[in-house]
Amino acid sequence: MPSAAAIRAPHESPAGARGGTLARLARLTALYVSQGLPFGFATAYIPMLLATRPDFAYAKATLFSLANFPWMLKLLWAPLADTRYFDALGRRRSWILPAQAGLAATAAAATALDFDGPLLPLFVLTAALNLFASLQDSAVDGLAVELLPERERGPGNAAQVAGYKLGMVLGGAGLVAVAARAGARPAMALLALAVAALLLVPLLYREPPPPPRARELHKSGSGALRLLADILRRPGWPATLLFIATVKIGETAVGGLVRPYLVREAHLGLEQVAWLVGFAGMTASLAGSLAGGWICGRTGRLRALAVFGALQAAVLVALGLCAVAGADASVLGALVVAEHFATGLVTPALFAYMMDLTDPAIAGTQYALLATIELLSKGAMLAAAGPVADRMGVAPFFLLAGAAGALPLLLLPFVRRPLRGAADPG
Repeated sequence: MPSAAAIRAPHESPAGARGGTLARLARLTALYVSQGLPFGFATAYIPMLLATRPDFAYAKATLFSLANFPWMLKLLWAPLADTRYFDALGRRRSWILPAQAGLAATAAAATALDFDGPLLPLFVLTAALNLFASLQDSAVDGLAVELLPERERGPGNAAQVAGYKLGMVLGGAGLVAVAARAGARPAMALLALAVAALLLVPLLYREPPPPPRARELHKSGSGALRLLADILRRPGWPATLLFIATVKIGETAVGGLVRPYLVREAHLGLEQVAWLVGFAGMTASLAGSLAGGWICGRTGRLRALAVFGALQAAVLVALGLCAVAGADASVLGALVVAEHFATGLVTPALFAYMMDLTDPAIAGTQYALLATIELLSKGAMLAAAGPVADRMGVAPFFLLAGAAGALPLLLLPFVRRPLRGAADPG
């Protein structure tokens, strides 16, 4: 999931700072909506679709998390997204435009799939969507560095997270609602049309030239990687990377199973789950993201992460306890919505913290590393969640995941402090 910007080097202002705040936030929001649409399809629409099949197992539902693997490869092409581009298009648009066009074409190709047939073609399509989305994200992360001045990092990350989650709502619950009435193929056609329409945003954007320091330092991808290696040798980075990798494992484990759990264990219909998780839950998540972005800009990133992380763990434990006790579906639903709000609080605070640690000279490359570590950990947890839940029971697993979600907060005293106004000096 993805949003980013970075600390500026001395005397190096973001190129996008010349524009208006609302224009910058709107542009980034739209770009992340286009990434959220296919991700919502992969993480929300697909699990609910699989829950209706007679051969369903929680392990099959979480197996599709492996289709997110292209996101783990961002570090391979992020140095290229920082340094290789066509002057006529611009450094970031050279990657954003073809990647987003690939998203639209892949979604259009999905209209030919048999969604009731073998899972392999559906898996390949999901992986292709993730590939194009991750390519676009590498460039959008770098673009965010150039668009957001320091004072806008909190609301900027909130807007990016909100845009991504809005895309997830439309690509998940929105597609479920369309498919329930018109079928899977029209739903996929609508997804392709939406992604194609959002191409207008980068097409109409006139990108400024790269910052001078970036032009000096980024003559090759290997130069970006050497600078990255030098940064990571500085004190505090091991604890920082471990914290980034684990701070969201609890909500990831629960989030990957809650939709099929509500269908199969709480006996809710698909449209009920789509409304509860996709609309009510995501609305709460959007509200949490906006609040989290505003709060972390005023209280400090790490203080906000400590409070938000503790709240998220408490809600997950409560959800696990109620699931074990066989609570009424209305109680479970309220806790699911509360969990989405708490997760919404955490996400922009985490991204803003990652943003504060990023050197602007290698914004795409360094942020790709941080995002890859987070995604790799979440993907591993999600892939393991299904088999473990099948063995021990999904309700006890929710309780265990909630308790485990509080453990990363113990790392906060040892992580690197956020820095403001200059690149990380070590």
